[in-house]
Amino acid sequence: MAYVRGSYDSGNAVHLNIPTALGDTTLPVVDVEAIRERNAAYFSAAAERNAIRWEKLESDWPERVDAAGEAYRAAKAAFKELNAHPSPDSSRIAKMLEID
Repeated sequence: MAYVRGSYDSGNAVHLNIPTALGDTTLPVVDVEAIRERNAAYFSAAAERNAIRWEKLESDWPERVDAAGEAYRAAKAAFKELNAHPSPDSSRIAKMLEID
């Protein structure tokens, strides 16, 4: 049996495969506590990441990220316009700035 959430095309799919006997449609009992105990580092790190995410999401961080993204896109567009062909150094400058 398999569980899939997300899209295969997006590369963000979450997959869970639980082996079962051929033709069996009953899932086995999953010992969640044993899984947590055997993967303590993973789950504690996930809890820490989630705490940091919530802290950021509850602050002005999302708005600041949006504003920075808009500023970046505007600066990138202005740079492309100023550095457009036939600028003799456009590819060298773009490479120095790591702009695609």
